[in-house]
Amino acid sequence: MTYTGVLQGEFVNSRSCSAEGRQGKPNAYNVPISKLYRKIARAVPYYPESITARKLAVKLGIREGSVRAALASIIVCQRYLVCQDGQGYSRLRNDLSNVEEE
Repeated sequence: MTYTGVLQGEFVNSRSCSAEGRQGKPNAYNVPISKLYRKIARAVPYYPESITARKLAVKLGIREGSVRAALASIIVCQRYLVCQDGQGYSRLRNDLSNVEEE
């Protein structure tokens, strides 16, 4: 298994590989995301609906720890705009059309 992400603002990868070929600094949009994390992020409902990590794990048939790890990932939060409100998780639309302005 290979772990990839951003640690203290720097791109890290558990597999040794060349940094050549990457375009610019890595961010949430050009760092690879695993199929599991993508599946979890896409299963989170759009705001104002929300779902707990436990219910999401049951719905997807995976461990709750995997769901919590995915939802805590900065890549998932930035790319899919997943946010936590209390115990529930929701997604924001890219144009933020599901958020009320005050």
